[in-house]
Amino acid sequence: MFCDRFSSQLGSKLLEVNYVNLYAPPVDEQDPRATRTGINVFMFPTWFLAQVKETWYDTKTKKTFRTRPLLPWGNLVSGQYLNSEKKKVPVVPVRFVQACVKGHISDIHWYAFVHNDSENKCRGQLCLDEGGSGNDFAEIYVHCECKKRRPLADATVRNGKVLVPCQGHRPWLGSFAQQPFCIRESTGLPEYNRLLVRSASNAYFSQILSVISLPDSDAALQKAVNSVYEDFLKKITTLEQLTLVKSLMSKVATNLEGFSNEVVWQEIQRRQNGQVNQHKSIKQVEIETLLSSPVVVGEDIPEGDFYARARDVSSLKPKFASCIERIVLVHRLREVIAQVGFTRFEAEMPDIDGELDISVRRAALDIETTWVPAIENKGEGVFIAFRKEVIEDWLK
Repeated sequence: MFCDRFSSQLGSKLLEVNYVNLYAPPVDEQDPRATRTGINVFMFPTWFLAQVKETWYDTKTKKTFRTRPLLPWGNLVSGQYLNSEKKKVPVVPVRFVQACVKGHISDIHWYAFVHNDSENKCRGQLCLDEGGSGNDFAEIYVHCECKKRRPLADATVRNGKVLVPCQGHRPWLGSFAQQPFCIRESTGLPEYNRLLVRSASNAYFSQILSVISLPDSDAALQKAVNSVYEDFLKKITTLEQLTLVKSLMSKVATNLEGFSNEVVWQEIQRRQNGQVNQHKSIKQVEIETLLSSPVVVGEDIPEGDFYARARDVSSLKPKFASCIERIVLVHRLREVIAQVGFTRFEAEMPDIDGELDISVRRAALDIETTWVPAIENKGEGVFIAFRKEVIEDWLK
């Protein structure tokens, strides 16, 4: 468990809990005598295709299709298909399922689909017919022994409402994790399922947040201002007065060493106006820390999380010194990456500030989120801050 600032912000804003723990995956145990570890899983999908070698010739299209029995788990015998000769045949999970944009996923109601009627009571043997390479939906059919046959391409029509409304199934959490309502917020109408290939790239998009472990510059600033606020800073009304006080009072200059006059003045104004600390984005905190940090930040130790030194830009060549305001050489840093949820069909990535849109239809990792999986990367880097007037010229 690590990175308290990150976990508290992540929990309160995105996951709507007071605090969420971050845990790294367990290390694989190499000792064969050690206790076995692993992850419990639920079976999904629950429909399977028997691996029979049969073909069927369609006289209308004049094409040959590979046809395989489509079976629910309950119709299998010891996990295998029992054919007409009473021989057991291996099965594989069907690769077609249905899902909605909120992340819910479930088996296709194959009987309702092939009969085009959710009320139909026929429970004849179903088969999946695949022509060609099996990747063209127009050449994949589902047929029932009652002679009903339907192309899978019918389920690919966008907003066609061919598949049943989403029932909120979350099989990765178990059979009792179904959410009772799946409504499209913009219309108030039920959200319909879409056809999804389990192995397709749009089946699962991890939603992750990353943050660099940095010293909390706000906490250090507030502590420094606290030490001299009542005696020297409380009645200051302008930035010029602050500059004068720092030049005349050695105690003020010493206690505020490492912080720019502008940053200190902002903190004084916040206190005088009675403002509470505003929420800052992940990237904003990182930028402010690197811009306002002292010359040396952190400790240069092997297991340290952060160690950086600001380079003296006055020694740069004039053409570079005129453009660059600050250079920070980060010798050690730690990046924490946590998965907060996932989406289907469409990826939702963090914005330029490193924040995720709280209105995104994110699928939860658990019923009650108390922790999320996280990893850490350690490395190094260089931070370069360009002068504001230079950036404005570039943008013109």
